[in-house]
Amino acid sequence: MTEPRQSPSEKVDFTSIYYSSYETDEKITPHHKLNRIKKQEAFKKIHLGLFKTLTKRELEIIKLLVKGRNNPQIADQLFISNLSLINKSG
Repeated sequence: MTEPRQSPSEKVDFTSIYYSSYETDEKITPHHKLNRIKKQEAFKKIHLGLFKTLTKRELEIIKLLVKGRNNPQIADQLFISNLSLINKSG
């Protein structure tokens, strides 16, 4: 059975997706922070419509991919078959 699509009123947490892939050991200056915020806001404007159409499960998969997990690890963690994962992410 397919999960229902997110309603437009549900808030997508772009920040957690963005920061989980960000290198934290770099020296971060105020100028660097400002540029990162500008890029993040531009990304949101461009991709918000696409993210609103993702299911909760698809967002879970994206977050795990960003954290560096591979397909078998994600399948094990989410209790789905590797084939199901490939179909969702394909």
